[in-house]
Amino acid sequence: MNTALLCRALIALSCLGFLSDGLAARMNADRGGAPGPAAGQAPVRWEAFSEQLFERAKRERRFVLLDLEAVWCHWCHVMEETTYHDPAVASAMPNRVIAVKADQDANPELSRRYDEYGWPATIVFAPDGTEIVKRRGYIPPERMAKLLKAIVADPSPLRYVDQSSIEVQ
Repeated sequence: MNTALLCRALIALSCLGFLSDGLAARMNADRGGAPGPAAGQAPVRWEAFSEQLFERAKRERRFVLLDLEAVWCHWCHVMEETTYHDPAVASAMPNRVIAVKADQDANPELSRRYDEYGWPATIVFAPDGTEIVKRRGYIPPERMAKLLKAIVADPSPLRYVDQSSIEVQ
């Protein structure tokens, strides 16, 4: 078995909780990989969706990022393991964004509202609850980091063709 494959397997086992984070980070660093969250950068800290979170968002002047996922969704798990564990994404969140994760099966109202988007669905809200951007499917770490920076720079909501559309005017 080659070393890179072994390291990836150990890192995957660590993400699943089977190895200590420190061992996986050292293995990744030993093979020249970028240090991940285990090497000092905590992954995104998730909260539950609630109406009260928008009161907090207003008070703290923070955006709300909703990650609407399904436990059976492959790309939801990939996004959690790659995008939300990426140091650039994780570091962009704590000061400007309240990160919220919701299971679409357990939240039928949210599921119905965003079912056109598939899973995962990523919605970013202004502190007052106005939708700024809606994205469907897997968002790679680089694109997510750019998206978060763009929203902070210009939080104007995107105008969609209609309520259920993903097409922007």
